Amino acid sequence: MTLFRTIPLRNTFKGKVIFATDVHGQLGYLQKALSLMDYKDPVDGVPVDMIFGAGDMIDRGDESYLTAQKFRYDIDKFSINGNHELLCLDEEEMTGDRLLVSQYTNGGEWREKVGKGVVKDLNNHYKEMPLAAEVIMPDGKKIGIVHATVPEGMHWDEMKAELTKPNPCRDLIRYLTWERKSVYRKDTYEVHGVDAVVCGHNVLDYGYQIIGNKVHIDTGATFMCNGSDRNRLTLLEYKAGGPILGMFEPHEFVLNERGNIDYI
Repeated sequence: MTLFRTIPLRNTFKGKVIFATDVHGQLGYLQKALSLMDYKDPVDGVPVDMIFGAGDMIDRGDESYLTAQKFRYDIDKFSINGNHELLCLDEEEMTGDRLLVSQYTNGGEWREKVGKGVVKDLNNHYKEMPLAAEVIMPDGKKIGIVHATVPEGMHWDEMKAELTKPNPCRDLIRYLTWERKSVYRKDTYEVHGVDAVVCGHNVLDYGYQIIGNKVHIDTGATFMCNGSDRNRLTLLEYKAGGPILGMFEPHEFVLNERGNIDYI
């Protein structure tokens, strides 16, 4: 498993760069939101705009497999692994009731529908996906992506070095994919060595939150959290001088009672 990846964007790239997280099988929701943002599909095999995910593209939603395949094969889409992708991998070693409990507890019922062969093929992909990534923007800014958050006091390059070792620290892997306490405490430390870190995993009340130089954007695409009476999806667009850390503009969407989405 490759646990870290650097993605440099050419200095000639002029399209939108979007960050998303925890789509959880809501592909139609994501695609409608991108359409409202005038997101452009690739032209002649070359990306016009790009979207980067912080994991948990699967589980809970009916379109989990389709979402996974989009972020696997579309040249304008990329995602790291989140804890739900790792749970899918863990289930390869499970059988019987233990497997069923894992699937139904975590919203993985879709795996029964698509079949073991399809899930095995998808897991082969997850084994090659990183747990953290950095996107080097055309202007030189470095945007980190992790699923949960980065430990306090850990320099970005230190984390990167650990993840590229043959046997990286298991405690670090768990922290990057599962940590909740420091986020809900709103520990305001900054992650040095990177301009900003986009995080998911923790569904936060009342919308996205900026904690240090970490931007937490899991606002409940499959949950209703405080501050919203509908499922809310937040997408970040990289934009120099934007209201978030001078680098991002937020775009928020909610599902309405007709099953359509409102751009708020």
